[in-house]
Amino acid sequence: MLALLLASSFAAPSFPPPTIIQIIGDDCGYNDFGYQNGGRTRTPEIDSLVADGIELTSYHTYKVCAPSRASILTGRYPWGVGYYDMHGPEVVPVGFDMTPALLRKHGNYSTAMLGKWNLGHQLFPYTPTRRGFDSFFGYYAACLVDYWYHGAPANECGSNGPGDTVVDLSNSSSAAGIAPADFRALNGTYTQEMLTAEAERLIHEHGARYAAGGSAAARPPLYMYLAHHNVHGAVQTNSNFSLQAPAATVALYNTTALDTYKVAGAMLTELDEGVGRVVKALRDAGLYDNSVITFACDNGGPLDHSANAPLRGGKHTLWDGGLRASAWVHSPLLPASARGVQYDGLMHASDWLPTFVQGLAGVPNASAVATGPRPLDGFNFWDAWVGAGSAAAWSDSPRTEVVHQVVNGYCNGTAGQASVAPFGATIRVGRYKLISGKPGADDQVVPWPAPAAAPVPFGQGSGSHEAGTDHLRAGGVKFAPGHVECDPHCLFDVVSDPGEQHDLAADPAHASTVAALAARVAELGAGGPPWAWPLQGDVLKQVDADMCAAARTTGVFEPLVETPPPPTPPTPAPPTPPTPLPPTPAPGPPLQFRRNGACLGISANTSAAVRSGTRLAMTGCADISATWARNSVRGMPALVSAHFHGTDPRSGAEAPMCLHIGVDPSTMKCVTGASGGNSHIPHVRQCNVDQASGKGGNPVGCGFAFDGAAGTIAATSCVDEPNTCLGVVNGTMLAIVDCVHASAKGWAELRT
Repeated sequence: MLALLLASSFAAPSFPPPTIIQIIGDDCGYNDFGYQNGGRTRTPEIDSLVADGIELTSYHTYKVCAPSRASILTGRYPWGVGYYDMHGPEVVPVGFDMTPALLRKHGNYSTAMLGKWNLGHQLFPYTPTRRGFDSFFGYYAACLVDYWYHGAPANECGSNGPGDTVVDLSNSSSAAGIAPADFRALNGTYTQEMLTAEAERLIHEHGARYAAGGSAAARPPLYMYLAHHNVHGAVQTNSNFSLQAPAATVALYNTTALDTYKVAGAMLTELDEGVGRVVKALRDAGLYDNSVITFACDNGGPLDHSANAPLRGGKHTLWDGGLRASAWVHSPLLPASARGVQYDGLMHASDWLPTFVQGLAGVPNASAVATGPRPLDGFNFWDAWVGAGSAAAWSDSPRTEVVHQVVNGYCNGTAGQASVAPFGATIRVGRYKLISGKPGADDQVVPWPAPAAAPVPFGQGSGSHEAGTDHLRAGGVKFAPGHVECDPHCLFDVVSDPGEQHDLAADPAHASTVAALAARVAELGAGGPPWAWPLQGDVLKQVDADMCAAARTTGVFEPLVETPPPPTPPTPAPPTPPTPLPPTPAPGPPLQFRRNGACLGISANTSAAVRSGTRLAMTGCADISATWARNSVRGMPALVSAHFHGTDPRSGAEAPMCLHIGVDPSTMKCVTGASGGNSHIPHVRQCNVDQASGKGGNPVGCGFAFDGAAGTIAATSCVDEPNTCLGVVNGTMLAIVDCVHASAKGWAELRT
């Protein structure tokens, strides 16, 4: 049906395939730019482009970066390609053609990518120049460690520190292959400057090819995907270093009170300068008159340094402050009637692909050429933008709904790999938005702060100045978390109530709307694909280990291989000598275990256990009894320590119990102890419970455990994390074991 709709509504463009510049801002808020906040931030270039273009006031995306980028480049909802959240080793499945591949194949476009990728890097086929881009100058990670030094984060072999020795910076091409950038020459260059300079070079190079004349094949149109780092925080061990900008730009914000907003504002101004320079390069190269420039933020701004007013919440939340982002389009090809207009039609990140491929490149049916396991979710918006003949028509849109989050068998928000937070099925249809679950704790309405009456010096708060440089850094601000839960639903009229302050779900007048939207999101999510994790387990570990070993030698983070290696066979463990068992106690209920998630008739009085750090996937359940201490070790001579789960006697809720057991392998004698949450018992693995609520509580003291590998008793570290057990395994290594509840019946498993 969608393919027929797209084909039947197609009107061939009246211009040659234009230069397309798609600019992505990172973590910028809905109230961050000067045209949105009354000039509190200095963004004159973007302000002027919006004033002579179209502001997309109802543009929607995902609540965090990688899923939104997967949607932008595939034309599908993030969950439709397996990105239910930014969670695990996600890669856009290679069966989906991305925008650059379609433009290159069906529109004869030259394609270039600059900046943040964040859509897979472990193998060559996951990288930009294997997904349709002719060239890639940028980084693979979600963010860099530093705006001047371009270090790789810790999850990509780096250190999250200022002295990071591994750089994430590639300069690859489809012709020459995967190769690192000259990061030594670029060391000390601000990321925006680095990306903008390369964009200018490519635009001028392309303009020279056009000016030289020749056949159409020799003069392909240009598609550039420019994904800036600004204004995402750098991933620093010291959070007061996350926001970074040059001193001269920060000085423009001398009447901004807080260091946070001085530097964040300067980061926006740096982004603005980069956008202005790209537009100037188009003019100078003779490409501007037949160009389309689009801008969109990848998600709503995080409230620690961005502003989303009048929207509620921010990044990582299902409030509109996380899902509705700043976006606009500017082009000399737009008619005069379509300039300086706010377009209120519902739009989503998945709409860029069909708009570019069909609306601009002139491919008659984008859905027919965009191959993949799932049809396009996006729509071509070019005709809607240029064809509106009256102000009322600007509320019209090819799209009537946006499905932000679904719940299904792959992602249900309850346990294990399917756990994401905040979480809840979320859909907007027309003017109504339904949330079913937890929207997220950052639920304030935050505007960009007003200027102070007099100049305020930098460095009064979290700000710092790197000696001998113009590098200024600062940390974010903090807000008290909210506690709103949409149980079972929240319903908002986001047209009349953009701040989502008035929940209509309990109003009988809206009961049919709630039921219809809940049924619709359930229907659409039922057939969702698995998580987009092509590499898992030992194979993923091996690939990552090989990449890191190479990165620490070469100093640069790059993929190494075409296909993953076979998993390394495990080394056989040496035989364990038999250990005498203690006298068999009086018979108790039979021990039953489960393995790999399959219950094998598990019964009461069964305990969970860990052996030398290896998860045995056995499960404890309810009803404490005196026989547990004996039954938990009967016939299991190799157990080092065991831990119970059960029912909290005050609340009746399934939770980690305040009963502990340890086993001394040398004597096989059990040591048990009970406490109110803080037990210092030799040989005991400690886990705590909030006795008032029955929920897993924070450890309040240090526990001790017998380490079977080392033959010693060691103290564990104390951690402030719910549902956490503490223990020691494998010699001197400290282990944290999560107690994960899998169902209302209280089944739980230990994970190492």
